[in-house]
Amino acid sequence: MASKTTYTCDRCKQESDVYGWLNTISVSITRYPQHTAEWCDDCVIALGVVLPSTLGRGHAQAPQPAPTIEDMIREIVRSEIQQ
Repeated sequence: MASKTTYTCDRCKQESDVYGWLNTISVSITRYPQHTAEWCDDCVIALGVVLPSTLGRGHAQAPQPAPTIEDMIREIVRSEIQQ
């Protein structure tokens, strides 16, 4: 039986099945527990932690999910209405 792992950005909730797609962010303050989160490239860049050129992954967003049957039907209906 096969299994599929989905990785989710803790900040924007984007999902991807690509390993290594997320960056681990850690914040540590003296006398407080360390907080760790996993953020996507877009969130890390938006926060200003790194520049896009330093990531070396092409700064690509997570792949878009495949359209659902409902999405495909709606698109067909829209195209038929426009004709």
